[in-house]
Amino acid sequence: MLDIDGVLHPGQSGTLIYLPLLETWLRAHPDVDVVISSNWRETHTLDELRNFFSIELRERVIGCTPVLPDCTRLDEILCVVREYGVTQWAALDDRVQEFPDTRRLVATEYLDGLTGESLHQLTRVMWAAP
Repeated sequence: MLDIDGVLHPGQSGTLIYLPLLETWLRAHPDVDVVISSNWRETHTLDELRNFFSIELRERVIGCTPVLPDCTRLDEILCVVREYGVTQWAALDDRVQEFPDTRRLVATEYLDGLTGESLHQLTRVMWAAP
């Protein structure tokens, strides 16, 4: 479950400078797909979001979480988890306040974005017991 601002770039810079770092991790983990949980899902189509990724990874961007009024981002993610019976997942996000339960959250810093340490934590969380 992927947020964009504060994860793939610092703040709302829109640069996607850390996307190559995430893509390297995704290539090393070919069984992992991406679901966009970012607010960007409200201003971009799924195809537009896929097109930010390298050609060989686009098909692994499989969807977006629903926008549920008056719900947390975790609620929106859990909707997808339940609907599709997902058992192994993690959320890359900078908005810790949107996660009342942080066991599956890999938190980034809004002004820093994704780091190598974030990806090490992502690996641990992805394959942690449910």
